[in-house]
Amino acid sequence: MRFKENKEVIRNYILLLLLVLVIGCNKSDSEDTSFNEEDRVLIQNKINETDDVNAGDFWDEATLAWSDEFNGNELNKDNWSVEIYKGGQENTEQQDYTDENYEVSNGTLKISARKQIEDNTPVITSSRLHSKFEFKYGRIEYRVKLPAEKGNGLWAASWLLGSNFRTTGNEAGIISIMRYFSHLPNQVNSSIISLDDINNNNPNRESYSPITINSAEEEFHIYGMLWTNSYIKFYIDDINNITNVYARPIIANSTNWPFDNSFLAVVNMAVGGEFGGVEGVDESIFPNSFEVDYIRVYHSN
Repeated sequence: MRFKENKEVIRNYILLLLLVLVIGCNKSDSEDTSFNEEDRVLIQNKINETDDVNAGDFWDEATLAWSDEFNGNELNKDNWSVEIYKGGQENTEQQDYTDENYEVSNGTLKISARKQIEDNTPVITSSRLHSKFEFKYGRIEYRVKLPAEKGNGLWAASWLLGSNFRTTGNEAGIISIMRYFSHLPNQVNSSIISLDDINNNNPNRESYSPITINSAEEEFHIYGMLWTNSYIKFYIDDINNITNVYARPIIANSTNWPFDNSFLAVVNMAVGGEFGGVEGVDESIFPNSFEVDYIRVYHSN
């Protein structure tokens, strides 16, 4: 089926994502390669109650607080942990996540989906990275180039996962800065997902149609967010090109607005499953790469 630009369909389509991603992270039979939670470093944009976060100049002259420019020839393991586990644990996705499907070269991180034969059995592999830093508030940008348009079956994402996901499960929350399915070429979408969204208890929360970017697979674009104690806003390429706006509820709690907590940065590419494989998985997509130029976190002044 093709993606329908109907708000109710779009809403139902994304509400399952938190369940899918967080449950997968909590699989007890997966090999847990994550760093010790005690070793995490919190990078927080200090926002005072008296700050006018809606002021037109609030984000002017923001300062760089953290980044990974992916220079050099290897992944900075001080910044990232590499998740390793077998396929089928998250929404029936087909890929095994390994530590062999990423590469840092020529100033970018490449995450590749590949298919190979091992012991006469076809095996699909990819990679998924979690940051070793927690972020709370700020302006966060991923500059990425999406996989080459070869066919159906890929799901590339640049997102944030609540850092307490191992203890709170679905209450942790997800901030999807950029999500892309290869069966929907030239389209990206972004959203926030809380436990109440999963349970359909946020009837007044706005849902948004995907954004068309005709050069998404051929050129780098910036996918960013503005995050304060009052709102989350998404933009593409320019801070003034706002695409989605989510306001903090008047009565906020852990089930409708977990976004006052800290979050980890995540980048990955999946293959197949109920989302990426909604129109099947074409053999023509292999190999294919999702490329990240940088991830930057700015703090307001």
